[in-house]
Amino acid sequence: MAIRLSTTLKDALINAAITYLAGTAGSNGTASLEIRTGSQPADADTAPTGTLLCTVGSFGWDAATDGEATLAGGDPPTGTAIATGTAGWASIKTVGAAGTYRIDGGAGTGTAGDDDFTLNSIIITSGNTIEMYSAKLA
Repeated sequence: MAIRLSTTLKDALINAAITYLAGTAGSNGTASLEIRTGSQPADADTAPTGTLLCTVGSFGWDAATDGEATLAGGDPPTGTAIATGTAGWASIKTVGAAGTYRIDGGAGTGTAGDDDFTLNSIIITSGNTIEMYSAKLA
């Protein structure tokens, strides 16, 4: 048998994660996304690997409904690339009172269907603006 969570419980858990990652649900937040080259580490407690290409900062999510939360605000969060390379993975990272909170996942342009973080481009050139279109929590 599989464990299944009610939508109400999913919403509560996601909203708690939003509080840890972005401070509060709404249009602005304190979360940041580090975009890196290479392969994603085995787990989110392992030190990040690969070259840091860009940090997209100061974003948040709307409150969870129907078991998921989407990025808040109308304009996509952006960052300026500090290095050149191909994005392999990304990490939402926030430092809180109890330590560093991270969610690692795949970075892509949304065409693969399995991207955790959707960007305007995975081919990144230093100095260019990178936009994050989605970072859905579900």
